[in-house]
Amino acid sequence: MTAPDHRPSGTTLASLPLTPLQQGMYFTWLQNPTAGIDLEQMVCTLPEAIDAPRLRAAWERLTAAHPILRTTFTAEAATIHEFLPVPWMELVAVDLPTFLEKDRTTPPDLTTGPLQRLTLIRLAPEDYRLIWTFHHILIDGRAITSLLKEVFALYDHPDIPLPPAPSFQSHNLWQATLDHTHSAPFWKDHLTGITGPTPLVVDHLAKQAPMGSGSPIGPPVTIPSQAEAGLSLPIFLTNQLRTLASTHGVTLNTLVQAAFALLLSRYAGEDRVIFGATRACRHTPVPGSRDIIGLLINTLPVKVDLPSDQPLMTFLNSLRQLWLDLRPHEHTPLSFIRRTCGLSPAQAPFHHLLVFENDDYTGTLRTTGGPAFTNRSFHLREFTSVPLTLAVYGSTALRFHCAYQPATFDHDTIQRLLGHMAHLLEQFTTLPASTPLAAFTLTTPTENQLLLHDWQPTDPQVDSEITLHGWFTQVAQHFPDRTALTAEDATWTYAELDRRSTTIAHALFTAGVSPGDFVGICMDRRAPLIASLLGILKAGAAYLPIDLAYPPERLAFMLEDAQAPILLTERPLASKIPGNPATILFI
Repeated sequence: MTAPDHRPSGTTLASLPLTPLQQGMYFTWLQNPTAGIDLEQMVCTLPEAIDAPRLRAAWERLTAAHPILRTTFTAEAATIHEFLPVPWMELVAVDLPTFLEKDRTTPPDLTTGPLQRLTLIRLAPEDYRLIWTFHHILIDGRAITSLLKEVFALYDHPDIPLPPAPSFQSHNLWQATLDHTHSAPFWKDHLTGITGPTPLVVDHLAKQAPMGSGSPIGPPVTIPSQAEAGLSLPIFLTNQLRTLASTHGVTLNTLVQAAFALLLSRYAGEDRVIFGATRACRHTPVPGSRDIIGLLINTLPVKVDLPSDQPLMTFLNSLRQLWLDLRPHEHTPLSFIRRTCGLSPAQAPFHHLLVFENDDYTGTLRTTGGPAFTNRSFHLREFTSVPLTLAVYGSTALRFHCAYQPATFDHDTIQRLLGHMAHLLEQFTTLPASTPLAAFTLTTPTENQLLLHDWQPTDPQVDSEITLHGWFTQVAQHFPDRTALTAEDATWTYAELDRRSTTIAHALFTAGVSPGDFVGICMDRRAPLIASLLGILKAGAAYLPIDLAYPPERLAFMLEDAQAPILLTERPLASKIPGNPATILFI
């Protein structure tokens, strides 16, 4: 084992303002320094004999060349140091998953630094893992790729000079001059109708705590663990998607966003969804902005409306136009957006993040780094407090990588979600561009086979005389203590729901309801609504839903035409009901 370098840091060279994203990450860290939020672990797989001193020297040269790697942070400033040590450790034959989990429990101190460290693990004479652990406040994905290319160039050819790179100082100073008030009308219009994050309703969803991340998007929360899942599309399907995008003047990213929006819409049962999306933000007037080694990205809320009758092609074009419209406003801090749009500072505007890259780190480095990268591979482990982050890589075969919190989702749920995402994209290539959004389904042919055939009894014995409420009563007798209903306001067992609905049925009998009558019902969507519906059925009646969104004249006609003798409602709603129902029962 090699001990870390504890030499003192040198004098400070400059103090700069933090960018809004860096401010968010700093305050997230400050509120919970040990949570490990925004910690990054780049796992470099090196199937070769490694000269450890030479590789360490390459990292030290890299750090000396790039000021961002010698930077520490406070609330007021990003301070560049003349020297910061590069902590280096060498281990032999350790269990990699155990090490990675332990490594992330000791995040760096942003105020003192250093904010990066390296661990070289020897698994075999020609099988090494280099773990580069750093805080996301330093750099984004494009900078990571550039730094890896440079450091391995220095390792393979120690005598080569490093080309000069544009510094992040210019970017930070430019960011500090921006006035975001001109973007306020855009964001107010874009986020009209949004009151909170889109729920991802799945059968293994745990209660979601308030979220926080470096964006920032809410108060911080300790993350006990994070899990990963992945899926790759066949090459032929990826090629079909590329052709579809090219034919209709959109991008592969547009297709991915469309599928993700449809996925959230189907899972949530809503025709308006919101998710976070990452923008590279490198189209700036700062010279050399495309090559700056620093943190330039921004994460923005993307609201998508999904009218059920809208043709796919119209939907794709609207998404593409939205992505282009975001360009002039992509540097807007999320905190400003939230204040401007009146979103609660205590609640995240989104719980799900979509990241699209043209290729993954391994593919990009093998393409741009030359033959030396042929056998080397790279995988980034990221830790945010967003419950689900879907990264999509437009490689030869489109690849999904999903990082999720196992306290919120289980593995089978995530794998099924990825399968649904793939199925939606496949339908984009097989159904006409004029197909309305309502026609796109989540369930795959395999799931249809299970649901419609394999899981159905071959010779079902069904009592044709039994009613829906009769079935419910039988289940309540067999499983009285099982949960029958979960709502925002209550959780009821089968026995409790059966008892409450029976009480309502008796009240209807007492009020004069006879079998075959209509009973009007106007209630909020809470647990008592379900008990009331069952109670009406138990009384032998049929229910007539009264939706206050309908015009008053239509509601009055419905009540009169049905000759409903009774109306079930709640006191706050009674004054809004038109007409003169004979009797009102309050629930």
